[in-house]
Amino acid sequence: MKIVSINEKYSKLGEIAILTEPVLSGPNIYDKLRDFWNKSAVLHSTPFKLEASFLVIRISVVTPEIAQEVQKLLDLTEQSIHQDEDAARQQAEAQKQEERKRVEAAAKAFGVPIK
Repeated sequence: MKIVSINEKYSKLGEIAILTEPVLSGPNIYDKLRDFWNKSAVLHSTPFKLEASFLVIRISVVTPEIAQEVQKLLDLTEQSIHQDEDAARQQAEAQKQEERKRVEAAAKAFGVPIK
């Protein structure tokens, strides 16, 4: 996930709003990011939220170390989401193949074609 800008409108006093590409949206994105965030030695005690597709971090000063850690956690979150999507696709394909085998077996047992 690439950090593309800081949004001034959502960067209120003591908060920094980060826009990413792809945009932070979709099911489970907050939970995934929170899991990685909580395990981070650098950021675990720094509050964050997702607001209007921005990552809003409650922090007064962003150091290079913090910026690097945020980027790392965003990358890990994106990778995890892609892995979940791939696993879901593979499971759907396996179910589809299993269903096809079941239909073929039924057609064979009845001696009729599949239409």
